Amino acid sequence: MSMGSRAALFLASFSLFCIQGACSDKATRDGDGDVDLSVPCADLGEAECEGRSSDKVPEEHACHIIMGRDSCEAAADDSITWEFILCEEGGDGDGAAVTCATDPETGEPYTFPSTGVPSGWTGITCSEAAQACEMGGAGGGN
Repeated sequence: MSMGSRAALFLASFSLFCIQGACSDKATRDGDGDVDLSVPCADLGEAECEGRSSDKVPEEHACHIIMGRDSCEAAADDSITWEFILCEEGGDGDGAAVTCATDPETGEPYTFPSTGVPSGWTGITCSEAAQACEMGGAGGGN
């Protein structure tokens, strides 16, 4: 069998392998297993999002974690720590400045340890967040 024939046979076999569903949009990372790149970042939990950071997958598939905390709860209790809010597209880091925004679903103010605010959230000053908390939350009486 000639070299050209072997190459054609290999390509045909590989194509059939992929057509049968064995090929997927996964990236192998340093022996840790596979990362499914077909899942949108917004559907990932904290650990899965960390597994899709830009240092572990190609930039076009990278995600980053957004941490935050309820501004009113944090104002009432200093021990409230940052919690996982969501996973978003893009692997670039956010600026190191505390930022506040309101949750589009509840209107509640949240504080973030960086300039990374979830898409769709409304940025507000942290003074506005504190005022909302004093008035019973952004919903006006929570």
